[in-house]
Amino acid sequence: MEILLSGIKVKGKHGVYPHEKRRPQDFEVDVRILMDGSAVASDDLADTVDYGAVARTVKKIVGEESYNLIESLTDRLAREIGRIEKVKAVEVKVRKMRPSTSYKVDFAQASCTYGVWDEDS
Repeated sequence: MEILLSGIKVKGKHGVYPHEKRRPQDFEVDVRILMDGSAVASDDLADTVDYGAVARTVKKIVGEESYNLIESLTDRLAREIGRIEKVKAVEVKVRKMRPSTSYKVDFAQASCTYGVWDEDS
C-alpha cells in the first residue's frame, strides 16, 4: 500500500547565500510512503499513516529549520518521516522554486529514499 502527498507548499530559509537565510523562499515537497495494507481491511485511521501528521512534519522542518543544501533538507525530512510507525519506506522530493542562479530556472530538486521499497507490501 502506498500513500503519496504531492506538492506540499511551504516557505523556508534554505540556501548558501545570506539573502536566502533572511528571506523565506517557496518550496514544494512530495512524500511517497510505503506501508503494509492493514488499513484497507480495517478502514481505521489507527491502522494507517496519518498523512496530516506527515504534512505537519514537512511544514515544521522546512519552515523552522535551516540548511545550506536542499540535499540536507531532503535527507532530514526522509529520516524523520521514516521514523513514523507503519512506514516501511519513504521517498522525499524537495523542490526549491526559482532558485538563486545566473539563469532562469523553474526549480531545483533533490530526492532520497529510505527503507526497502517492496511494491508487493
